[in-house]
Amino acid sequence: MNIEELTIKEAREIASMVNGLSGSTNQSKTFNPAIGKYCIVRCRNAGVHAGIVESMDNNILVLKDSRRMWYWKSAFTLSECATKGIESDSKIACIVDTLIIPVCDVGEVVPCSKHAEKSIQGAKEYHA
Repeated sequence: MNIEELTIKEAREIASMVNGLSGSTNQSKTFNPAIGKYCIVRCRNAGVHAGIVESMDNNILVLKDSRRMWYWKSAFTLSECATKGIESDSKIACIVDTLIIPVCDVGEVVPCSKHAEKSIQGAKEYHA
C-alpha cells in the first residue's frame, strides 16, 4: 500500500482503526477507563479524594459521592489504599455529592478494588 495514493475511504478506514471512531469524525468523547468507577484521586492542591469518576475531560474531573482522605491507616501508598483498603480509624471526611477538580490539579486517578471501596465508604466520618 502506497500511502501517497490512499483514497479518502481508505484513510477513513485507517483512522477508524487507530482512533476507534468507526468512520465517525466526532471526537468529543474519548475512552477513559476510570469513568463510572470508584477511584482515589490525588490532587496537587486539593489533597486526596475518593469517589465515583463521573466525567473527565481536558479541563475538569467530576467526582460523585466524594470523600476527602486526610489520613489512612494500613496502607503506605494510595495504590495500596486502592487495592487493600483502609482501617476504620483512618481520618475520612464527610461525603460531598459532587466535587469538581481542575484536571491540571490531578496527579493520579487510581481505581479501587471492591474491598477498598467498601472500606472507604464505610469509614467513620472524621470531625476535628
